[in-house]
Amino acid sequence: MAEAGRPMIDVSKPNNARVYSYLLGGKDNFAVDREAVERILIRDPGLKRRARLNRAFVTGATKRAIRAGIDQFIDLGSGLPVHPWAHEVIRLGSPLARVAYVDSDPVVFSHTNACAAVEEGIVAALADIRDLDAVLAEPAVHSAIDLSQPACVILAAVCHLLPPAEVAEVAAGYMRVMPAGSWLVFSTEHITDLALRAQLAKLYGVDRFYDHCQEIVASLFADLDLVAPGISEARRWLSGLGGVPAEPGQPGYMLCAAGVKPLAS
Repeated sequence: MAEAGRPMIDVSKPNNARVYSYLLGGKDNFAVDREAVERILIRDPGLKRRARLNRAFVTGATKRAIRAGIDQFIDLGSGLPVHPWAHEVIRLGSPLARVAYVDSDPVVFSHTNACAAVEEGIVAALADIRDLDAVLAEPAVHSAIDLSQPACVILAAVCHLLPPAEVAEVAAGYMRVMPAGSWLVFSTEHITDLALRAQLAKLYGVDRFYDHCQEIVASLFADLDLVAPGISEARRWLSGLGGVPAEPGQPGYMLCAAGVKPLAS
C-alpha cells in the first residue's frame, strides 16, 4: 500500500522511467527493471551506451545554448533524477538558470518535485507533454519560465514512445509559442531492427516502440536554423564530425539535433 500522498509503485513489470534510470546508473529502479534490461542487453549490448550518449548530447547541446545566452530550460519527459541532474549541469554554466522538469509519471513527479523544491528556479510539473496548454498553465512552469524570453525546449529520448504525427505536433507546438532565439534540443533512438523494436517496447512498458528516421527528424527542424553539425548520431554530433554511422549490422543509434528559432522575416 502506498503511503498517504505518495503514488503507488507497480513493481510487477518494468517501468519506462525506472529502466532509463538503471541504464544511466541511477538507483531508482527495482529487480524487475534491472532483469528486463539485462535480458535485452544480450541482444542489444549497445543499449546502455546509447542512453549515456544521449545524456552526453543533452549536456553538450544545453552548454551551447547557454553560450548563446539561453538561461531557461523546459525538460519534457524528464524521467527520474539521476545525478548530475540536467539543472546541475546547466547551472555550472549559468548559475541563475531556471529549469522546469515535466513528466506524466506520478512517481517521477514525486521524486523530482521533492528534490527541486529546495532550489529556487528549479521546478517540477506533472503533465502530459502532448498537452501544450496544460503544461504551460502549470503554476510551477508559469513561475519559472518567461515565455517573452528565449528558452530551450529539451525533447530527449522520449519520442520513441510517440507516433511521428504526435512528435511533429509536440515539437511544432512548443516552438510556435517560444520567441525567436529559442532552442529545440532533440534526440531519439533510431532502431532499424524490427524484432529489437518489439523487445524495446516490452522493456519500456509500451505497446509500440516508434522509430524516427533522419527524414522525420529533419521535418521537425524545417522552420528552425540547425546548429552544427546538424542531424547526427550522438558521438558524431558531440565531436562536430556530423553524419550517421555506416557500419553494417548495427541495430541502431541515438539520432540527435539542435536548432534555433529564427527571427521572423
